[in-house]
Amino acid sequence: MKKLLFVLSLVVLAVNNSEYYEKLGVEKSATSKDIRKAFKKLALTMHPDKSKEPDAHEKFMELNKIYEVLKDDETRKKYDRWGEKGLEDGFNGGGRYESWSFFEEEFGLYDEDPEIHVFDAVELQAAMASDDVWMIKFYSERCSHCHDMAPAWREAAIQLEGIVKLGAISCRDYRQTCMNVGITGYPTVMVFEQGAQRYQIYHGGKYVRRGKKLPGQKTVENFVEFGVKSVSHRVREILGIVSLPNFIKKPCVYILSDSDGEFNYPKIPFEYQLSVGFGQDAFALKVDCTKDVLPDLCKRKSSTEETMFIFPPGVSPVDSPEKGIEQTAFIAKDVISKSLGLIKVPEIVDPKILDAIHNEKKIIALDFGTFSEEQKLILKRLPNYFVKNSHIFRKADPFAVVDCTDGLMRGTCQRIFGSKSNLLIFSGNGKGAFEVFHRDWSLMNIAEFAKEVLKTRMHTPSLSVLNELLSDGSEWILDFSAPWCPPCNNFLPQVRHASTVLADKNVKIAYIDCETYPGICNKYGIRSYPTLQFHGKDKSGKQVKETYTGDYDWRALVEFYEDIKSPSVVKLDAKMWREEIMHRPHEEIWFIDFAANWCRPCNRMFPEFKKAAKMLQGTVKFGHVECPENQALCESLGVRSYPTLKYLAPRNPGQPVSHPQNFPYQQRDEFSFIHFLSAELTRFSPVANASPQKNIFNYIQRVHQDGRHVMIDFYANWCRPCKQFEPYYQLASIKYKQNVLFAKVDCATSSHLCRGLNLEEYPTLMFFPIGGAQRSTIQMDFDIKLVQDQLDRLLEKAPKVAPKDEL
Repeated sequence: MKKLLFVLSLVVLAVNNSEYYEKLGVEKSATSKDIRKAFKKLALTMHPDKSKEPDAHEKFMELNKIYEVLKDDETRKKYDRWGEKGLEDGFNGGGRYESWSFFEEEFGLYDEDPEIHVFDAVELQAAMASDDVWMIKFYSERCSHCHDMAPAWREAAIQLEGIVKLGAISCRDYRQTCMNVGITGYPTVMVFEQGAQRYQIYHGGKYVRRGKKLPGQKTVENFVEFGVKSVSHRVREILGIVSLPNFIKKPCVYILSDSDGEFNYPKIPFEYQLSVGFGQDAFALKVDCTKDVLPDLCKRKSSTEETMFIFPPGVSPVDSPEKGIEQTAFIAKDVISKSLGLIKVPEIVDPKILDAIHNEKKIIALDFGTFSEEQKLILKRLPNYFVKNSHIFRKADPFAVVDCTDGLMRGTCQRIFGSKSNLLIFSGNGKGAFEVFHRDWSLMNIAEFAKEVLKTRMHTPSLSVLNELLSDGSEWILDFSAPWCPPCNNFLPQVRHASTVLADKNVKIAYIDCETYPGICNKYGIRSYPTLQFHGKDKSGKQVKETYTGDYDWRALVEFYEDIKSPSVVKLDAKMWREEIMHRPHEEIWFIDFAANWCRPCNRMFPEFKKAAKMLQGTVKFGHVECPENQALCESLGVRSYPTLKYLAPRNPGQPVSHPQNFPYQQRDEFSFIHFLSAELTRFSPVANASPQKNIFNYIQRVHQDGRHVMIDFYANWCRPCKQFEPYYQLASIKYKQNVLFAKVDCATSSHLCRGLNLEEYPTLMFFPIGGAQRSTIQMDFDIKLVQDQLDRLLEKAPKVAPKDEL
């Protein structure tokens, strides 16, 4: 029985796609900053200017290449998936040579400054897409003015902490990224404000904000002044109690001042830090105690010093001034934390309600007591955020917290997902239909993630429900991944989209977290991430388990499923070669790929091979031989390198089986394959040249009398699309050679045959059925299957005639 079997190339490559990380001394989950710092540390000791080892130059150049690969998101993706073989095509990095003093004095300019975020290309795009105010310095390590400005940038970052975020990106490392933003000189400071106009950075990419260049001198004073002006939040002054109801629904901080309104603490930084930190989740309010606005609260003021009181939501300083929590230290971070900590969030305290949550669209925080303080504050802000963004869930209470340390709730929490604190987004599509939030914690990131999850049909089964899901009658694709795995995270959005496309076919996709459930992944023999496996039935209805080896694209994943159901390329072994190939019917045509799963050129070519196979399905049979598994067969056929393509032509009845012919072209893409096969098959089923005819309708009538319908390609010899379509037309004709004559007419040399047909473009395909029925124009679009589908429908309506001998 034929069986389509994909071999997991990722498992083979897992041996050698960690070596670069090991040589740098970092984990595969390392950030770009981790990689840069590790490279600098090694460069300072291994540089030929310092090292006395005889092979110091070679070792340093290897180290330099490793850095060039891993600092770039695209080359890092290739390496993470394919190892060094993935870099063979088009990677020219690693040749840049800098002196030891460069690494000592210039490289990693801001890596030791915690207040400054050092971006890579992907992180910069995320900052531009966020709602936060960012001031970003674009610089080059070789730029002396950039180094002169560095102390001022560091000081500004310290003064603006909590008000505006400051970042930096090296245009030496990310030259194209800087050019895309419009950077033409260094240093350049760009400001990305909250209400800035947005544009799509590339087709299908994020909508990012347009930045504007910082005007004026590059001084601490100018940076701070501009940063403060860039935020919209302000501390408000209470002028009368009539305005209090607008505020007391949320936590409020009342700052009590002296009669002259002057403050002894550094007013501007603190006020702005407080108001920016609160956003719209709490209020900072100034009170002048000489104006008798809140006299009872002012009585609690400590002598002549400034005093703050924090009030929980719903508590009025007029009715209950004693409930204010006094705060004497004007430290914005502490005040923000204490104020937002007073917000009450919805809780689930009934295990039955939590167990039934799978059918709701909801965000659930499973709290095992390990959320960080920063994460706890974000959870406090989520209810208000989703009130403002009600379009995401379209319900009043989309968020709740579960105290999983409570003995009553703990077991239910663990059955849903592990024993760690996690944020889960449920899509409402049944048991296990949720995803776990693993991105950087921010309100915007959580909201964006929720929107993605709600649009798709992903599942994240726990150990306790996996077997139940796999036996629900659906077919499944299991995505074995880990939250720290960069290739997994890059592929996941594509997998999500595939889940919606495949849902109509009763195929579900589950994300298996191998970090949380290593036992599941060991059971399925998973050795590298991501690994995707199909569990379902093949074309014959046999239960199969197939492993995905295609590109990280949703279309390729959907095609993988369709190939299992209707394989366009047949996996051949020695036994099938003897039974299927050596004893094939005389009219059967084969085109076969001899390859190895570790061969990068083979993997690059195979998608093109499959495209041609799909295009010619039903006309030419396509096969694939995995030579490492069938070494004797490949050697007997003279296969010495990969990929090797061979063609088996049709033969006359009784003629002995011919030897396979080699594919002769260097170019190996869909069009080259189709062009070659078309040329080979022309001698077995040529398209008739009707151009010499005197009258096209008389010609058609003669063919009809002979018992065949007529299809004509009207073209012009100067028309390039006509020439490109010719092999497709030739191959489409093979299926119908018994009852349809395929012909062609060159309207450039035989214009008299084309008059009166109302031809608007070349090429134009027309079908002329027997019996005088009206002719039909066929849409072609360089798609053989499209032509054949239309012709099949027309033939169903056309008179049935007994086939006669060919003309």
